Amino acid sequence: PSTINVLGIPFRVEVLPALMSEGEAVHGETVGQYHRIRISADQDIARQWQTLVHEYVHAVLHVVGAGNSLSEEIEEVVAQSLEYGMVLLLQEHGPALLKAIGRKEK
Repeated sequence: PSTINVLGIPFRVEVLPALMSEGEAVHGETVGQYHRIRISADQDIARQWQTLVHEYVHAVLHVVGAGNSLSEEIEEVVAQSLEYGMVLLLQEHGPALLKAIGRKEK
């Protein structure tokens, strides 16, 4: 997607040929103040989606203000942990979960 909704705030998603941060290649990055998520195209499509989930967590932390109170190391552990858990949830229960979410309550 070119834009995703992060708790009501649109974040632009950019897929770039190569992504560097502080001189090192990275899978992705979130620039919260500019509402931007960048994903490296230098990885397979499954890994790009995992990276998007990871960066989405960073974006949520930015939007709720938690990024200001967490050290970079703790924020990264939180993002990695939630990425792993959310990707497993979607892999194991994605279709049923989407079906249940899409149901209208009577």
